[in-house]
Amino acid sequence: DIEPAKSWGDSADVYYIQLVNKVRQFKGMIDQDSISPYASITLGDTSAWNSIYPEFKSYRGNTIHRNHAGHGNSLTYTNNTGRNDIVLAKVARDNNYIYFYVKTDSTLSDSSDPQWMRLFIDIDRDKSTGWQGYDFAINRINPSTKAFVERSTTGWNWTSLGHADYTISGNVLEIKVARSDLGITSGAELDFEFKWSDNSQVDGDIMDFYLDGDAAPGGRFNFVYKENPITTSSSENKPATEIKHEGITVFPNPSHNSILIAGTNNNLNFQVVDNLGRIVTKGKGSYLNISEFSNGIYFIITENNQQTKFIKN
Repeated sequence: DIEPAKSWGDSADVYYIQLVNKVRQFKGMIDQDSISPYASITLGDTSAWNSIYPEFKSYRGNTIHRNHAGHGNSLTYTNNTGRNDIVLAKVARDNNYIYFYVKTDSTLSDSSDPQWMRLFIDIDRDKSTGWQGYDFAINRINPSTKAFVERSTTGWNWTSLGHADYTISGNVLEIKVARSDLGITSGAELDFEFKWSDNSQVDGDIMDFYLDGDAAPGGRFNFVYKENPITTSSSENKPATEIKHEGITVFPNPSHNSILIAGTNNNLNFQVVDNLGRIVTKGKGSYLNISEFSNGIYFIITENNQQTKFIKN
């Protein structure tokens, strides 16, 4: 039974998260598009976002109001908090600013509405800092002529850092945040997580992202904006599922005994890492014996940084 248990507080989704982790481990994930080049966005010109990628998508229809009979004759489940149905997000950047774009399924509600279109940012990808890892919040306080940028001092306690420009164009909200307000130096590589939420009902309760209003992505999950793919030359032990599939392919895939690597030459060195980023073996050329590997997902990274994924079964 993987349904969240309310009595478990902010650990209520532990079995659900465990399930998702195992599905990703053995079935993999769709590779994210490459990050688009630097771009300075003029707020209000939504066409400027047409060339910005990747697209961070969220499913439609999860703001439908609930009114349904529960178990027995007297229980009825009701929830009318669904409001702005978030369907798409993007991020752009230049040397001095980070730009956020979010699109809803229909025209945005008034910005004075409670808990309106909040943006949470985990700038260091460290869950031990901020509130549930989120170091910054924008629109936690409803915007006026500008949006409010805040930093978590500890947990759900926030201090003001300044303001950010924003525009609303029908069903699109754009926000322009100074890198300096997020503690990022000009031109520094970006590697952060973010989440949009609207009309959550219980401040400081991450489980409310599953229940009320809308959150993109849903529940505890975050979108990841990362400029450079992971490489094993880094000392960090980050999940190898972040590796971008580029340039080379393997077949057969999945495989039990051996694979051929297409797109390399016989003199090209490569290494194989598991889904925790650990180096499993190193090789050279286009043939790899995997008969002694444990079942699971692995990644091949060549010396010229071409990368792909395969499954051992």
